[in-house]
Amino acid sequence: MKTLTEIFDESASWHTPGRSFRAELQHVLADDEGRVVAMHHNSGTRAGKRLDVDCCIVSEIRDGRFIDGREYVFDLHAWDEFWS
Repeated sequence: MKTLTEIFDESASWHTPGRSFRAELQHVLADDEGRVVAMHHNSGTRAGKRLDVDCCIVSEIRDGRFIDGREYVFDLHAWDEFWS
């Protein structure tokens, strides 16, 4: 948490649906303009339901600080069913 506190800008925002899950990082891509894409696989169990989907987080970094993060779920129907 200390490291996150150091790199997250005080006005940073994060956008993700749902409550919680296990995320396994698979790939990270970055460009020279401060964008980072992290591909990961999310899994979990809840109320007899199983989640097993791929996702990515698109982040914006400015002056070494995290500014914005948006999570995209490849199978939004499965994501919604898990959290409903």
